Amino acid sequence: ILWQDLRYAVRSLARSPGFAVAAIATLALGIGGTTAIFSVVNGVLLRPLPFAGPERLVGVWGHHVTIGRETASLPDFLDWRRESRAVEDMAAFTNARFNLAGDGEPEVVRGAAATANLLPLLGLAPSAGRGFTADEERAGAARVVLLGDGFWRRRFGARTDVLGRTLSLSGVSYTVVGIAPPELRLQQEVDVWTPLVTDTVLGRRSDFLTVVGRLRPGATLAQAQEELTTIARRLAVA
Repeated sequence: ILWQDLRYAVRSLARSPGFAVAAIATLALGIGGTTAIFSVVNGVLLRPLPFAGPERLVGVWGHHVTIGRETASLPDFLDWRRESRAVEDMAAFTNARFNLAGDGEPEVVRGAAATANLLPLLGLAPSAGRGFTADEERAGAARVVLLGDGFWRRRFGARTDVLGRTLSLSGVSYTVVGIAPPELRLQQEVDVWTPLVTDTVLGRRSDFLTVVGRLRPGATLAQAQEELTTIARRLAVA
């Protein structure tokens, strides 16, 4: 009976090629849509985050009375990190763009500036070389850079002899000190990571930082939110 049904279906589609194309296209779209939805669900909900203790990781945001959630300013981030007790540690980063020149074809690369503790906070380590140090967050410190895993493989063929070489990023020379692990993917895939300068003077309403934190063992998200809200309100009237 199954073969009879199949032969009938094939003869019917052959007599109506327009309908056959529409049916096949609809089936393809349906399968494609289902596959895409499953990929998103699998990546966001089913597959665990590639970080140590992901259940204790939190995003920390500011709040504006008119625009709602917003990124953090450098002074806010430093105060939150210093004063919080429910959050064990906080790291910050911001996205950027650089013009890479002087090593092969010039190109615009995706960059990010991050605090030195970002990798340790996430439980990650460079796949080669080293990460940033706290001293490299100072203004005037030596310019160093971590290469993103994908960029390192595409541009330099995954060669480790790139460590110690100098890259020109938007006219400034940076020394390659390490290769970021492939798991380091946050808001976007990053080609080059540079240290975030944290000892500069910026206004409290200069909001540009994305902040991630790790809860202390035993601390709850509600406790951290209440504590940070109290700190933020005090800083707003200081």
